[in-house]
Amino acid sequence: MIKKWMDKYYGGAINFRERLLRIILSLSIAVSGMAVVAGICIGSRPIVLLPLVLMTAVSFLSFRLVCRYRKVGLAVWVMDILINIFLFPLMYFLSGGMGSGATVWFVLGLVYIFLLFTGTSMYTALLLEMAVLGTAYFLSWKHPDWVIPMESTGSAHIDSLLAVLMVGIAIGIIFKFYVRMYEQERKKGEEQRAEIESISQSKSAFFANMSHEIRTPINTIIGLNEMTLREDISDEIAENAVNIQNASKMLLALINDILDMSKMESGKMEIVPTQYETGALFSDLVNIIWIRMHEKNLEFKIDISRHLPSMLYGDEVRLKQVLANILTNAVKYTEKGSVTLTAQSDRIDANRILLKITVADTGIGIKKESLEDLFSSFRRVDQERNRKIEGTGLGLSISKQLIEMMGGKITVDSIYTKGSTFTVTVEQQVVNPMPVGTMDFMVKRKLYEREKYKQSFEAPEAKVLIVDDNEMNLMVACKLLRSTKVQIDTAKSGKECLEKTNSRFYHVIFMDHMMPDMDGEETLHELKKQDKGHCQNVPVIALTANVMTGAEEIYQEKGFAGYLAKPINGVLFEATLLKFLPHELIEYSVYEEDGEAEGSVQTFFSAKKKKLSITADCVCDLPGKWLEQFEVTVMYYYVYTKQGRFSDQLEISSDNLLKYMQRAGSEAHSAAPPPEEYETFFADAL
Repeated sequence: MIKKWMDKYYGGAINFRERLLRIILSLSIAVSGMAVVAGICIGSRPIVLLPLVLMTAVSFLSFRLVCRYRKVGLAVWVMDILINIFLFPLMYFLSGGMGSGATVWFVLGLVYIFLLFTGTSMYTALLLEMAVLGTAYFLSWKHPDWVIPMESTGSAHIDSLLAVLMVGIAIGIIFKFYVRMYEQERKKGEEQRAEIESISQSKSAFFANMSHEIRTPINTIIGLNEMTLREDISDEIAENAVNIQNASKMLLALINDILDMSKMESGKMEIVPTQYETGALFSDLVNIIWIRMHEKNLEFKIDISRHLPSMLYGDEVRLKQVLANILTNAVKYTEKGSVTLTAQSDRIDANRILLKITVADTGIGIKKESLEDLFSSFRRVDQERNRKIEGTGLGLSISKQLIEMMGGKITVDSIYTKGSTFTVTVEQQVVNPMPVGTMDFMVKRKLYEREKYKQSFEAPEAKVLIVDDNEMNLMVACKLLRSTKVQIDTAKSGKECLEKTNSRFYHVIFMDHMMPDMDGEETLHELKKQDKGHCQNVPVIALTANVMTGAEEIYQEKGFAGYLAKPINGVLFEATLLKFLPHELIEYSVYEEDGEAEGSVQTFFSAKKKKLSITADCVCDLPGKWLEQFEVTVMYYYVYTKQGRFSDQLEISSDNLLKYMQRAGSEAHSAAPPPEEYETFFADAL
């Protein structure tokens, strides 16, 4: 019965402040009631007991007000005004003033204010209480006759003792309850955080699993379709294959949007800045979007400022994702007219620019009232009109969040039925201030023009093991590497992989990350520990559908030599294998076509590779014929003379320097360029 009553009036379902108020009101009723009883027992005059009786009544009525109507704020102020402002000062004057225990009750009033008032209300109540206290003490000092003294010294001592005991016990009980409630709330918060983290982990696991499961069939579709495009097929079949390829990539983009939104909600999305070439960024964007423009007979206008720095520092991948999304939307919502891509920059200081990119279209535009929903997740503006247009409604929301994570902003101006202009502004660091110059974008003339596939290398002696629990993935991987003539073995599990590496040597192993029983990471660790195995030190490449920021570093920390994202790109697949195969096994492919012969004859032979670039730590000359013969690039050194600074070999030769020193009798010294110029040199060379 008692537990039920406690849960009803003081249970955890009631918020913290209201529970504390109910406890204080209950104690106020009990303490003031006990004080009345004690006063009657010691023979106190009725006028002395009057404030205590009123305090009991006010506390009871306030308790009922809170329990029935849940008017916490109102009850807090009612108690403060009636008891702190009126009853306690009245008790002070009727109960002997400084010569009794009435002063102790003022302490209870101050504790009440600090516990139950917050913000501006607390300061207001505190100032009001201090004013009342000051006034009461001042009046009792100036007009002692206004204070009704206790009947005797003994009565005053008893009253003071009772006041100290009751107020002290009341304050102690209040703080005990306060600490107990705080601990309950803290534990409840920890449980909720643990539950939220568990839900978040489950959600992340679900999305990772979904990514893996959905990417597996997409990998098969894209991989086999790429094999079709490599064949000598008719234009009609090629057109169908290209459409399949585009649709598959669109589906993949939708999945990536959902995964990106999940990462953002869980706070796991990261911005990873790197150096990138400005021209390459815009060339990739043009190549991504041009075919869609052509399909809809739209004019693609490009205005890239020739004064943009040629190399910048920022998250190129995410920036390209944002711009590709905006360009794709512009094409989707434009039926006739044009799409214009414009880029320019404003210099912030010597090392930073504000990159401003706009995408303008002559499409359907956006209604003014729909602009506020434009960047909301899972919202499509003007649904009735746009119901036939594909998409999740996540792209712009993700784009806005990505740009804001980079410290930039994305804005839109639109006139309904006339078109829209999206503007992205983001600060980027300058790596190479040299202007990008006039960019000549190659426009493809034929819609489905295809380059005939040519394998990048042949390695008949190379041995490769591919491990994946999905048979279709194995088939696709084998077909994608078929033209390289490498010797391929496959394994459908980590256990089978270990059995094969225990008996045979492989030059490279491709390992699926998510497999039942023993995943790729566990298999890799067991592979490294094989005492009699042949592949402990062989590079192992992770195959994963769980694409994430910084994946290269993450998989390298796990012990993998690298990683490949699913769906597997055929060109990237070959390039990755080429990177890790021993050079002596590689036969580079060089194609020569005999135009006079019937058909086409392809001849393969080993091609020389460019070896290296050289930079020297001293002023030195290499014979010009060597530089030309071996295609050596040399980093200049600086020579300082009284006439100024010169770049060695570029602005001054050794002979001229010696003549200058002999003629003028002057000295000269050399010094290395600053690191920034080395970085620019290597960036250009690579």
